[in-house]
Amino acid sequence: MLRKYRLTIAVTAVAVAVVLLGIRFGRLPEPTEHRGIDPIKGGAPRADTSHDGPAIDATSGIFARVRDSKHRLIEFNAERAAPVGPHLQVEHPQVRVHHRSGLIVQIESESGRLVAPENHPREGDLTGAVRISFFKVEPGRTPDLSAGSKHRIVQILLEQAHFDNDLNEITSDSGVHVKGRRVEFEGHGMHLVYNDIEGRIDRLRIERGRYLRFTTRAAGAADGDETTGPTASTGAGTDDEPDTDVQYYEARFEDNVRIDSPGARIEGADRIDVVFGLLASSTEPTSDEPARAGRAAADGEDANDGENAEAAQTVVVEWDGPLVAVPCRKLPQGWGGPRDHLVTVSGSSVRIDTDADEHLTARKLVYHHHEQIVDLEGDPVTVASPRLGRLAVPAVSIHRLAGTSQLTGQGRLDTPDESSDAGTDTEAPGLPESMSISWTRRVDLAFTDPTASLLRQIAFQGDVRITDPTMKLRADRLGIALQAAAAPNQEHRHAIHTVNASGSVAFETVTEDEKGPLSVRADQVTVQLPRADAGHAAASRLAASGEVMVRRSDLELDTSDLEVSFVSNEKDVEPEDVNPDTTPATEDRDPAPDEGLENWVDSDRVTVQRIVARDGVHARIDDEDEVLDVKADRIEVDEQRRRIDLYGVKDRPVTLARGGMSLAGGRVIVERDDEKIEVPGPGTAKFTRDDQTLEVTWSKSMTYRKQENQAGRAEFIGDVVTVARSRLDTTRLSADRLALDITPRATDEQRPTDAPEADQVRRIAANGRVVFEAIQRIAKESDRPATRLLIKGPSLEYDNTVENGRPVERIRFTGAGKMLYEDLRDPPPEDIGRAGKVRLTGRGATAFAWDRRFELDLRRNDLYMQDQVWMLHEPANGQPPIELNCTELSADLKETGGVRSWTAGDAPKPEIQSVTASGDVAIRHEEVSVFTDRLRYTRRDRFIRLTAPSDRSTVIQYSDEQSFTYRDAVRWNVETGEFMAGRPGAIRVGAE
Repeated sequence: MLRKYRLTIAVTAVAVAVVLLGIRFGRLPEPTEHRGIDPIKGGAPRADTSHDGPAIDATSGIFARVRDSKHRLIEFNAERAAPVGPHLQVEHPQVRVHHRSGLIVQIESESGRLVAPENHPREGDLTGAVRISFFKVEPGRTPDLSAGSKHRIVQILLEQAHFDNDLNEITSDSGVHVKGRRVEFEGHGMHLVYNDIEGRIDRLRIERGRYLRFTTRAAGAADGDETTGPTASTGAGTDDEPDTDVQYYEARFEDNVRIDSPGARIEGADRIDVVFGLLASSTEPTSDEPARAGRAAADGEDANDGENAEAAQTVVVEWDGPLVAVPCRKLPQGWGGPRDHLVTVSGSSVRIDTDADEHLTARKLVYHHHEQIVDLEGDPVTVASPRLGRLAVPAVSIHRLAGTSQLTGQGRLDTPDESSDAGTDTEAPGLPESMSISWTRRVDLAFTDPTASLLRQIAFQGDVRITDPTMKLRADRLGIALQAAAAPNQEHRHAIHTVNASGSVAFETVTEDEKGPLSVRADQVTVQLPRADAGHAAASRLAASGEVMVRRSDLELDTSDLEVSFVSNEKDVEPEDVNPDTTPATEDRDPAPDEGLENWVDSDRVTVQRIVARDGVHARIDDEDEVLDVKADRIEVDEQRRRIDLYGVKDRPVTLARGGMSLAGGRVIVERDDEKIEVPGPGTAKFTRDDQTLEVTWSKSMTYRKQENQAGRAEFIGDVVTVARSRLDTTRLSADRLALDITPRATDEQRPTDAPEADQVRRIAANGRVVFEAIQRIAKESDRPATRLLIKGPSLEYDNTVENGRPVERIRFTGAGKMLYEDLRDPPPEDIGRAGKVRLTGRGATAFAWDRRFELDLRRNDLYMQDQVWMLHEPANGQPPIELNCTELSADLKETGGVRSWTAGDAPKPEIQSVTASGDVAIRHEEVSVFTDRLRYTRRDRFIRLTAPSDRSTVIQYSDEQSFTYRDAVRWNVETGEFMAGRPGAIRVGAE
């Protein structure tokens, strides 16, 4: 609230009843000039005041003690006395009335005219330095009526007065002046009625007040006459009789009340009401300083005033109307004893101004001294301050002892903007510039200690809204925690450290980032702010829990646990230690390089540095006009490094989906600048198009990275298995390692005539225990396979390139390998009834083996094998198998249109159209073995052509050891099994 609680000092000043409170009054001022009663003749006798007897002879003045009809002891003395008709004219009279209740009323003046039958003063008019003193002692005790008496309640100085002992009444039409150690008071006109039975004043009225000036202790100074803590005697709020030596009153000051106190002024009050107690002003002097205390009392000074002169502060109260005081029959709740007081200031527009250019307006102000509570009400209460800004709220309650305050009702706080000059005062509140806070229910403030000099925590309730140049925040409830400023010249300041919001929380950044603002909706949000010693607030970290939703132009995220780190757009400060009690922990992750920085700047923008979401996360990320759907147990988004880390748990792996693609793994890393996706562990990838699916699994890792010209490369390591399924087909590829190079979709100018429009697999490299298998079913509802292709080898390479303007697709196995092709379909119509003698190709099973290389042109279905090639074909109709060995083997299969045909519905049927073998060719079929250098078979003419170079021959050998050698070409009719040759060579017949 207001600086150093100047408001509290000002309100304390309103305790105008200090005029009547237990304050020891010392030396009275010199009497003012006045017209007295006619003097007594000089020859009249004077009283011998040194004599203290029951009565004094009238010839030596008057000194008498009598009891009246009410059994009151009345002491009356005067230096001179002379009868004037029915009256007695006296000089320096003194009248003391001892009431049975313990109340003693003492009246003194310079002169007077009394009605005093038999020296019993019943009433009279007094003139000149009239002093009226009230003392209170327990009945039966000897009173101390000296100048520094501890039994004196109050003393009043008047110019003239009328007293009536029968009516217990004192009136005056002159000025009223009270001056003591700490108080000075002036007014005009007095009417006082006291109760001799209860021993108290029944009514006091000052017709017109002028001013009340008193000196009080500065905040925090010791005050032996004040009891402000809860150890004071109590009895508040009860109907018990007050203590016998204290009297409680209600006083009211009316008409244009003003208060001027150190550092603050109050104006515009229509009235001030005070509840207070009258008691003896002090205790006995301490045993070690009796003389000093006595002299101080006698001289009207405080024995401690010299030591605390610097702490003294003067308060002045002025008003234009009457002052009325009457007994208080029931004390307020929480009353703290005889030194307590309750002050109420009211008016249509009470205004408080401070030296710090702070202004407060209210309709009503209530101050309870013992409880140290200040309550303000207004329409609304407003506070304007160059440091705090402008506050408007219906009610304010300040509890200094508890170190708390409350603002009740719908309110708003607007902090100064950056153009305001709040100065460099180290006690300025730690609120950021240009911040607006509104609420609908209440605000609770907690301070570091009962001095209420530094805020520790603020709690808002009811549709709380914060808006400033860096963020917007809305919640049902919101708490602000402050901590001591770290800068050496700010040791007396606290600044916002943490904002805790709960209940339908909505948070949004204000940013110039091209991605737009980041908005967060959650059940609970915590925002950590940097040291806002200057400039705007700049959030450094946000934590959200409950049902959390994050939205940005490129990101949608749903989770139950969120943490966001921010950086401001300008300079940084040195890193600080992170408080483990207030900093949310981030488990199982590599810390960001800038983790723990709390940056503050004179900047009105912040940028998201890092986003961490935990405990079941669902995110949608915009990626090149496509949406990436992500599910994970934890997501970490590093905006500076443009990296996303995704974490799963054992039974809930990370999943990413985009279009017909999905990816799953225990951990996934996405590097957006490098366009890289990494799965450091086992995982699964799945691609779906129409009714076709491709699934890839691996056991160690997967990496996908965009390369030059936007080409992409995917690498899979560890027990890699790819399975493609379509309506009738299943294709499976397994290897220890698998790499895919993918080219982007070609433009119309770049794409050859027959090139596909979609992204293409440019290269596949599989290494280690490579197995390729393709199975086609006869029908969708059938498990019976129609064809099966199985290839095994140490490594596989697939190339999809463009040569001479035409696309080329090749598969190459390097090293020794095997292939099995099974055609289990029924024979075609043209083969029905034509069983044939020799079946090199066709329905059935065909096995291949090689030692060096296997190559397949997928565009034209040209097959090539090299080194130690072996082939075995077993016809489906039960005919004898045929076996082929050679150095090189090539086959021309029916063209299928390239790799797309294998994933575009029905897989192709790679039927062999022709076969060419060369190099040490050996054929075995039933009882015939053929050895030659070159073999060629075409399905169309159904002949096998055997040739050998000029220096070699074709040898046909039978099981009966007959053999035929041919130098010219030999044709083998596969239908009849007959050989047709030209010029025969040597014929060898087996031995008889």
